[in-house]
Amino acid sequence: MQVQHLFIISFSQGSGGEHKPPKKSAKGLFYKYCDMPGIDSVTWYHVGWDQKAQVRAKWERANTEDHQALRDRGLLRDADQAPAAKERKPDAGGAGAYIVAHAAQCQVAGINAFSLAQKLSSIKALPPLRKIEFIACHAANFDQEAHDNPVMRDIRLASDEDEAEPGRWVHGLDVEELSFISQFCCCYAESLEDPRDLKVAGWDCFVSVAHPKKDPKDMPANFEPSMTGKKFIRQGGPPTFPSKPRHYKAKKMFRWQVTGEKRSTVAPITRAEWSDKLGK
Repeated sequence: MQVQHLFIISFSQGSGGEHKPPKKSAKGLFYKYCDMPGIDSVTWYHVGWDQKAQVRAKWERANTEDHQALRDRGLLRDADQAPAAKERKPDAGGAGAYIVAHAAQCQVAGINAFSLAQKLSSIKALPPLRKIEFIACHAANFDQEAHDNPVMRDIRLASDEDEAEPGRWVHGLDVEELSFISQFCCCYAESLEDPRDLKVAGWDCFVSVAHPKKDPKDMPANFEPSMTGKKFIRQGGPPTFPSKPRHYKAKKMFRWQVTGEKRSTVAPITRAEWSDKLGK
């Protein structure tokens, strides 16, 4: 994600049973994006069981005095190992975020899309986000419960009756596009003054982030320390880093679009539309 200011927000809640809070995944992302050309700051928030968001780490390009402390914590690579520069689109600035949490039953971090959108809006230091990607297993899966019970969603699907009263957020989603992330795209956009550029992405399968302190059997067999922070998925087989068209299809992406003073839509977009890299 090529944004000027990146936020990583991890959650303890929703990690019941054998699942621990996904802090190693958040650490991996923090490590990967610090010192990324074009990024001026990376901030990691963790929302604990008390529902409060605490800053776990912050890197600022201009604040070099803190860099050694981050290296001592294993959160920042050595200065001579900074990533190579990549060309990006002229408008690929602003702020973006990774939401790192466990997901189940069409909820992320144990809450629904509307509540999570409210949670992000309540973090006062968080600016309006241009791009949001969920590192949460199956967050892009079809939401059968919301489909069967429209009371649980304040949206309108393409299959709804034409005379039905439009929901506050979505107009025109196809039924198969109804998921946590498509609902969240609408809910969060509603909280922004100008949501014209909002894009939201998630995965319809198991997804995680590589980190050297994770159990090797839980990560791709070809992992090397230089791959720290890289996303990997599992689609009925062993974990793998996405590398093929069928892998990339597991990532679903949506964009909020304002079509009139009182009408808005959320629509699926392609990888090329999601990417901020030139020529992609």
